[in-house]
Amino acid sequence: MVAERIEPTATDGPLTVTADRTFGDVPDPAVVLDPGGGAPTIKTMGNQVVGDYLRQAAETVPVVGRCAPGRWSSPRPGCWRPA
Repeated sequence: MVAERIEPTATDGPLTVTADRTFGDVPDPAVVLDPGGGAPTIKTMGNQVVGDYLRQAAETVPVVGRCAPGRWSSPRPGCWRPA
C-alpha cells in the first residue's frame, strides 16, 4: 500500500492500515485499487495530493480495480476525480 505519508490510516471498520511506501517511492504503480467506502474515503476525496497521484498513475497503470461503491471515477488518463 502507498500513501501520502507512512502513518496509520483509518478504514470504515475497526482496523487501521499503514502504508509501507509513499507516493514518491512508487511513481508508476503496476496496479491501482479503489476500494471505496464511507467517511474515511470521502475525506480522502478532498486530498489534492491523493487526487494528483491517481491522475498521474492513471496515465501508465496497466491494471485498475474498482469495488463498488468506489469513490473515484474512471480509471483512464486524466479522469480520476471524485464520482
